[in-house]
Amino acid sequence: MKKRLFILLFLCSFLGFGQEYELWVSGDGSFTNVYDYSFCVTRQHFFIHYNDVNSVLYPNKKIFDTGIYTLSSNKSNISGNYKLSKDGVPGCGAACSEEGSFIFQKMQMIFIGRVGNVVTLDYCYPLKTTNIHNEDRLLHQSAVILPKYVQPEGLDRERVLSDKIFTSSVNNFNIPEAKIPYVKWQYQTDKDFGFKDFPEEIKNIFPMKATIDEVLKDEVWIDINTIKNIKIKRVFIPPVVTLTSTIWPTPYTHTTPTVESSIIILDILRPSPTLDSVKTQSSSCNYKADGGFTLNFNRNLNSEELVMTLYDGTDDSLIYDQEYTSTLTNNSGVYSYTWNKPLDAGSYRVKYQTHTGTGGIDEADDTWKSLEFSDSFTITPARPVDFQVTGSADQNCFKVNDGYIDISATGESSRTFLYQLTKDGVIQFFNGTSWVDYTGSNVEDETWFPFTNAQTTRINKLNKGAYSVKVRDSKKCLAKQL
Repeated sequence: MKKRLFILLFLCSFLGFGQEYELWVSGDGSFTNVYDYSFCVTRQHFFIHYNDVNSVLYPNKKIFDTGIYTLSSNKSNISGNYKLSKDGVPGCGAACSEEGSFIFQKMQMIFIGRVGNVVTLDYCYPLKTTNIHNEDRLLHQSAVILPKYVQPEGLDRERVLSDKIFTSSVNNFNIPEAKIPYVKWQYQTDKDFGFKDFPEEIKNIFPMKATIDEVLKDEVWIDINTIKNIKIKRVFIPPVVTLTSTIWPTPYTHTTPTVESSIIILDILRPSPTLDSVKTQSSSCNYKADGGFTLNFNRNLNSEELVMTLYDGTDDSLIYDQEYTSTLTNNSGVYSYTWNKPLDAGSYRVKYQTHTGTGGIDEADDTWKSLEFSDSFTITPARPVDFQVTGSADQNCFKVNDGYIDISATGESSRTFLYQLTKDGVIQFFNGTSWVDYTGSNVEDETWFPFTNAQTTRINKLNKGAYSVKVRDSKKCLAKQL
């Protein structure tokens, strides 16, 4: 009985530093046909060896059945051999063996064996058509070498629609694109009930360089902006092969099993909200570091966290580590976040990003390092409070408290001014008719008196003595003491 050897192999180049490739195999790597006659038993043994993939990763394995096998990253080709051997006793055909070899060449599809109604290995098959066979199998194995894609972890699994599917170096293969006809990419979103093929123009392409929105471009029944995750896998569906022999003229149709990769899951984010404006708040006093700012965004957060880091606006050095929030303040459609830490006057810039996790983002992360700075903004100090004596008069007569001091103050125009009077080293209190030494317990609230005009006032009803004056504004910012 004549048998046919058939091996279908595809190749995708697997050059690349630190990147791994995989051997995808469909079909049995070895089996035995048994022919049981009245006077003897004859066995045909079939083997397919992959010689270059077993020294390290598979030290005790040369024959691979259906599955996916990792290859060493330093391999540029893979060799192997197929073999048929036969044993039996005289009268059942001569014992013999036949073998051939193959090499996976880069970017090439090759066939090993014979297909069709062609007699292969004549010497090994002198069996009579009158023999009754007990078991009959044809050696048929399909294989392909593909880049090995791994599940991204942490922030590396997060994407916006315009991002490429694979962004990290381990999943980016710097090799020319190849179309592998019998291997296709499939996806499933959280809105789907099953996997679908990638669009026709990219479904068989390796390595994959498409963006998420290119994968979803044919979606018409779902709003892709509402997708929260996408699952991706590769499927190897070997072709149906028809083999015939001179012994059994009826064609023999054979299909090896479908092989599927593990599923890669990516989180789909809406793009980080756009920073529309920055509203700064000056420090309360020119000598205080209590300024601040509010970031105004174009949209609210949606099951995501906003992470922000503050930098110097002149040299981009780090000022404060990250602040983060999962809620923004809605001010009539303007969504805001106010920086928590008080700040000195100066120039600043921010970096920000949303993500689905909690807590901050490692600044060494590739996605964070690639962020651009916002435009710089400036926190200004409050205008300093200052004042001067514009006039004074001594007491005219003994026991007639008709001395006075005129003062004029400057500072923030929106604030009012107050003064505190000290005589001979003792803070004074005005009791409604005259100034007396203060003996109370609430000096900060009971000894400051407002200016009678916006920026000027007269402190009158003074008798003789050595006086000093302090001035502050309504935010309790002090001017220098006379």
